[in-house]
Amino acid sequence: MHDRIIERYGGTKGILYQGTVDHIVYLLNRTNDIFKKAALALDKIVKEHPFMDGNKRTGLEVADVLLRRNGYHVHASDAELLHMLTKIAKYECTVEKIETWLRKKVLPLHLC
Repeated sequence: MHDRIIERYGGTKGILYQGTVDHIVYLLNRTNDIFKKAALALDKIVKEHPFMDGNKRTGLEVADVLLRRNGYHVHASDAELLHMLTKIAKYECTVEKIETWLRKKVLPLHLC
């Protein structure tokens, strides 16, 4: 997924820290709540920078895919998404705040 994002939008391909990727996968597998899982993926990928480049884009894409596979879609403007990604990157959001934001911003796919 990360490589496709880099190919499409530019940047440097590659994993910077494989251990971080493994740890994020471990954390995601410990919860069944899809909103918590999406929030955790977004938070950890953006803040822990496991990839050479494109961590915010990859974090958002992973969260979106997790939600879509469970019948949801993030319904937010590009400006809202950028604002949230910037807040996460600046450590101004906790996983709980991200989860709350996602719960407010998602719609079932059949309503989109």
